[in-house]
Amino acid sequence: LLEFFDSGRHVRANYNNLTRDQNTGDWVYGEVTRGEGVFMCANQGSCVAPDECTCTDGWSGFDCTVPVCRHLQQPSGAITGCLYGGQCVAPDKCECVTTESILWTKHQGAPRGTTGFAGSDCSMPMCTQGFYDPFCTDLPEAPGGEGCYRCANGGNCTAPDTCTCPSGWTGYDCRTPVCEAVADSLTRVQLNTIDEERVHAFEVNPCGEDRPGELTPGYEIIRNDDGEEVWAQPIAQARAPRGECVLPNECTCLCHESYNPHICHANGGDSSSGTSYFTYEGECQGSWQDPLWKHRDVLEVFEVFGSRDCFRGYEGHLNQMDRFTSCHLSIASPVWYEYLSIFLIITSTISTFLLLIVYCYVRQKIQHQRRQAKIRRRQALRELHESKEAEAAR
Repeated sequence: LLEFFDSGRHVRANYNNLTRDQNTGDWVYGEVTRGEGVFMCANQGSCVAPDECTCTDGWSGFDCTVPVCRHLQQPSGAITGCLYGGQCVAPDKCECVTTESILWTKHQGAPRGTTGFAGSDCSMPMCTQGFYDPFCTDLPEAPGGEGCYRCANGGNCTAPDTCTCPSGWTGYDCRTPVCEAVADSLTRVQLNTIDEERVHAFEVNPCGEDRPGELTPGYEIIRNDDGEEVWAQPIAQARAPRGECVLPNECTCLCHESYNPHICHANGGDSSSGTSYFTYEGECQGSWQDPLWKHRDVLEVFEVFGSRDCFRGYEGHLNQMDRFTSCHLSIASPVWYEYLSIFLIITSTISTFLLLIVYCYVRQKIQHQRRQAKIRRRQALRELHESKEAEAAR
């Protein structure tokens, strides 16, 4: 029987020979290590009974090798461990789940970086398109009280690479403004349609509403075999939006041609001096206002007189800050006779007056000549009559 006992006496520390099955998660006893010694628990734990350990603060498990993570949640006051898949690697120390962001593969211009969860308890979602706010204490999705990630324009990072945007903003980074409108009875008339789909399209996009058949001119670059530009061939491109939503419910409307003092002066024109009166290019005149608006209506239902420097483009409704909330109206551009109406009226009036004077003068002249001719005829008849009487008296 001596072969079953260790020879000699030794001072040794004994531990449970246990291993964990990675497939089932069960703890399995291994072969017994024979010998004499004192049974010990890990991390300064104490053996208080056969195969029973009492562990120091921060450790747990049958042999005191499992770390314990305890974190206070704000504002509930609850105590939790490592959240969202985080691993407790040491007492009160979590190793959070992180990975490289793939946001840049879906959105052009998105930054690259690391996303996942952060914080001592792994409760803080990370957004590569956002920024870290160390003073954040009001976000339920980051209850650790160690700050949070914010997104642009007051948005919050509520999940990895996911922004929850405030009212008026949208997009993966909360940088895309939202413009909406309600088409009232006047707006429906101005849209000049009974198609409810088009009315709905205006309500969800009042800045970029376009009209069927409106094409934006463009150019196609023609190149030779060497890749050099030869000429630009004019083409008709697809319909372009009438404006762009730049802030929540605020539009910047498209202007094809506007007042430009530099171009106007370079071409020898100046709207202030009136030298370009007979040419109504927009760079010299700006928006056109009909001087005869009290006496005629030249506007279509979808047109409006421009209120800015734009001669040919689009406008719409205004808010209290005098900024556009839609771009559904076309700025009225006059044809030549509408633009020159005052000149034509004055010219025609003066011409009529001059013609009337000429007519009166010619008429008076003709009447005078007729009277003179009549007098000469009478004198001739009188002379003839007198000559006949003289011959008869002889």
